[in-house]
Amino acid sequence: ALWIDGKTVDNSVLANYKAEDFDWFFQSGVKANARSERFPQPFQVHLYSPEYFEESFGPNSEMFRPRTNQDTITITQRMVTWMKDISRYPDPTTAFLQKNARYEKLKASPNASNPEVKSEIQRLFDELEEAYAKTPDNRKHRLPKPTPPQTSDSGKITFEPGLSEYVGSYANYQTQIKKSGFFSTLSQEEMRQLEKEFHALESRFAKLPLEEKMQTKRPSFPFAKLNQGNQVIYKKLADLTEEEKKSMVC
Repeated sequence: ALWIDGKTVDNSVLANYKAEDFDWFFQSGVKANARSERFPQPFQVHLYSPEYFEESFGPNSEMFRPRTNQDTITITQRMVTWMKDISRYPDPTTAFLQKNARYEKLKASPNASNPEVKSEIQRLFDELEEAYAKTPDNRKHRLPKPTPPQTSDSGKITFEPGLSEYVGSYANYQTQIKKSGFFSTLSQEEMRQLEKEFHALESRFAKLPLEEKMQTKRPSFPFAKLNQGNQVIYKKLADLTEEEKKSMVC
């Protein structure tokens, strides 16, 4: 089988060429079980004219194009695909992930309440939802399910805090935990408030997309609630006695 400048041609076409018409060639053998009805030949030969060689392997070819932070290399078990600018040539999964990343970034933006930004967020969500619905079931596990903007009873769009807001709140919460020292240094009212913050953080963590959850930590509440007379008090889990562990409030 014969290819000239990337196009398959009949061997008889070679009569129209001279050896100096080509700058490069390569030949490969084809095992019997790999041959097709269209190409039953035991060998395949590719010929490159000077122009086609320059286009494929010259200094201005795709091979030597300067790479940007938008480029990617796809590696599989059998091969490595050539570098491509994924913003110009995205596969469906990459295109979805890029759009979802922009969507989540806008939701977490301080400008999320801006009418133009709201409109863009809603547009992105609609496109993501449609793309997710059309994705074959065997590929959906690769994609995060789009999380919708929250809508109030009045129909006004509100937005759940994103990863950056969660991380900020989590850091503030952890600071309070570390400053608390022994349970006696905080009043019971302060401890109740700390517990409320914990539950609020838990709720926000649950709403984060899976890929964002993997970038941060789930909140924990390192205190136990104990009955003391008619009151409920808080004490650090590490400081509980065996008796106190048995009397913990559920």
